[in-house]
Amino acid sequence: AKNSNKGTLVRIEGVESRDLVSSVTASGQVSAQRKVDLSADITGRITRLAVKDGDMVKEGQFLLQIDPQQFEAQVLRAEAALANARAQLAQARANRLQAQRNFERQSEIRKTNPALISAAEIEQLETQFEVNEALVKAAEENVKQAEASLTDARWQLSRTTIYAPMSGRITRLNVEAGETAIMGTLNRDAAILLTISDMAVLETKVKVDETDVSRIAIGDSAVVQIDAFPDTTFIGRVTEISNSSVRGASAGTTTDQAIDYEVTVRILNAPSDTRPDFSSTAKIITDTRTQVLSIPIIAL
Repeated sequence: AKNSNKGTLVRIEGVESRDLVSSVTASGQVSAQRKVDLSADITGRITRLAVKDGDMVKEGQFLLQIDPQQFEAQVLRAEAALANARAQLAQARANRLQAQRNFERQSEIRKTNPALISAAEIEQLETQFEVNEALVKAAEENVKQAEASLTDARWQLSRTTIYAPMSGRITRLNVEAGETAIMGTLNRDAAILLTISDMAVLETKVKVDETDVSRIAIGDSAVVQIDAFPDTTFIGRVTEISNSSVRGASAGTTTDQAIDYEVTVRILNAPSDTRPDFSSTAKIITDTRTQVLSIPIIAL
């Protein structure tokens, strides 16, 4: 040190009254608060597509058509089956009425003249009436089954035409006319046809470390920076804090895996040209102190 010609750099800072702000900074992606992923309830070829990516749509607007031919044929078959079941019911009721009249007529004759009609014949007529009564009940159940089949066929036919369930912007379009739509129950991710997002209310979901999340509360204000608008900051507010953690890797793979919690920040003044999945950083204000004595921390 004696041989050195350089002095030691010393920075001096006085104790002053300052406004202090405590914050937590985390990154995430912009998304619409309300969105819906549309998938098909049936499998079929898309014959007509009326929208394209980025279009604005209104609730109830026609979006796409799946080939309805096989489902129209199912409706026709179901209608024919229902008509046949109703005809069988009418015939069964007529047979029951005839059997009832024969039984009542012969019973009256036996009452006035037992020698003309035997007890065995009366029992046979009564049994015939009971059989026809059972046939009527079976025919009624067949009609109910045919009606249910027709309702199901009509429902499947109605699923060939897809309308917008909400107003918003088409933010994702995964299909083209001529492609085959598959049922959402088979493969949810592959079955998504398109996504409609209400871009009027935007939010960013950020991952906050477990050591910081306890300092955040619902309603805390935030300053949000969106990478697509580097020279502008936006006002935000915490609207939701997840109760379950979000791990970067599968549970059990490591013992020192960092644990994060998802915090939702609503962006109050996002520009109209903001798009979903824009990268963003939120600085969440957790506490403030006004005009308190403080000493700055100097990073060396």
